[in-house]
Amino acid sequence: MNFTGLYVGAIFLFVLLLAAGSAVTDVSTGRLIYLTLLFAICSSPLMFMRQLNDRYVLLTLFSAVYFQHFGLLDVIHLVQGVTDRQDSDLPSLSEAVILAGGLMAHLTYHLGCRFGRDNRLTISKDWNESTILWFGGAIWLVTTTASAYFKIFIIKAQTAETVANGLASLGPLETMGFILASLVQPMGILFLSYAYFRFNRKAVLPVLIAMLLVQMMVGFVVDSKGSILIGYVLVAICCLLIKGAIPKVWVAVILALLVLAFPVMQANRAVRGAKGIDAMETLMRLDEVFSAAVNASDSVMKGPERANTSFERLSLKGSVVMIVDGIENGHQFQNGYTLIPMLAAFIPRIIWPDKLDVQTGQLLNKEFRVSAVAYTYISPSHLGEMYWNFGWAGVLVGMSVFGMGIGFIGGRFDCTREITITDLLVLLTTTQFLILASEGSIAVQYVQWMRATAIIALLHFVFAKKGVASRETKTQSPPNTLQIRYKNLLR
Repeated sequence: MNFTGLYVGAIFLFVLLLAAGSAVTDVSTGRLIYLTLLFAICSSPLMFMRQLNDRYVLLTLFSAVYFQHFGLLDVIHLVQGVTDRQDSDLPSLSEAVILAGGLMAHLTYHLGCRFGRDNRLTISKDWNESTILWFGGAIWLVTTTASAYFKIFIIKAQTAETVANGLASLGPLETMGFILASLVQPMGILFLSYAYFRFNRKAVLPVLIAMLLVQMMVGFVVDSKGSILIGYVLVAICCLLIKGAIPKVWVAVILALLVLAFPVMQANRAVRGAKGIDAMETLMRLDEVFSAAVNASDSVMKGPERANTSFERLSLKGSVVMIVDGIENGHQFQNGYTLIPMLAAFIPRIIWPDKLDVQTGQLLNKEFRVSAVAYTYISPSHLGEMYWNFGWAGVLVGMSVFGMGIGFIGGRFDCTREITITDLLVLLTTTQFLILASEGSIAVQYVQWMRATAIIALLHFVFAKKGVASRETKTQSPPNTLQIRYKNLLR
């Protein structure tokens, strides 16, 4: 099958969609050109993939997230008939920044993938199956309990002010414990997911589902939308990496949560804010608060004062437009100031209590006067922060370094040759912190990624052994480049 033809066909169908939308919606030529080019860049992995879980899997995930952040909402508005107020026949400067950043990341991914490619034929070290199960269950229980305790009894509410005050009330050891628990908590889900998909242990599924449901309840209590969704996303990606097939059931669950659970979570925040209910009181009155959130979900998501939809919340184009336009109108570049915390990533505050901590989102809010509330956090996006620091040089160099980095990891941990729990943890940690969470500040996400990677390396050194057998252990060989692509996609 000619997948270059599939790539061209996908672009053709997308252009037809844009043409149909523009026939009933007043949209500028510049916006149509921008969306076409962005879709062409983000769908380009179709030309290179041999299997869904091969060395281009991180590029594919990045492409999907990048289009979601910077193009999907424009397409939805076009289909819904929302008028485009842009008058230019060419993409705007901010759209050019987005296109250039995406293009550089895609081009350099291939270079990084070439450098990182591992042609070993020997089977790597892996963990013993029983160790994976017991360690995964224990680490999930401990970290989930610790994280819930901090967020319910210390932080109490997910506003920037209460988070800052809560963290300020902790000592150095308590702060380190909270950060460590938040960092390691997703790993418990990954261990159980690996055991379920890799070893085909059906008895693990009920335990995994129970863990996800508990995380949903905790997420509701602590008012964290990400806590509700991230577990299902990680399980779906885990299935994709191990099986090389689209996890249709898990994808359906994620879409259902976006449609059904997101309005309830938006209403939950509105109801609790109006009544002054914190996380502790929500836990004590869980049934009452949940019923109030469900009943208010329709009114919160409708009308002129409605809350943002999930697609609006996930869109980051507005932040990039604000930063680029702001720089053009006289705002100053940061010249690397927001990136400084990465230099002290491995120095704990117990040793250096006064080390610099740049609150990038709050600084962005203050600089561009988005909100009168000083603690309001405005997501800059990694792309926007690169431009805010160094302009075009930041975008071109920064996105090139990013693309080469995840390309190296994708090539090094190619799941079509073999996959171990360490491979899975590295790939999913990279996906979580550097791709899915690219709406946050660069320093925070990259520091978390570096720390998580260090923990994974330590765990591998302690627990991984050669010759570990499983039900599916078999002789590994380099993938046949002539094999049929996308075999058993919906298995």
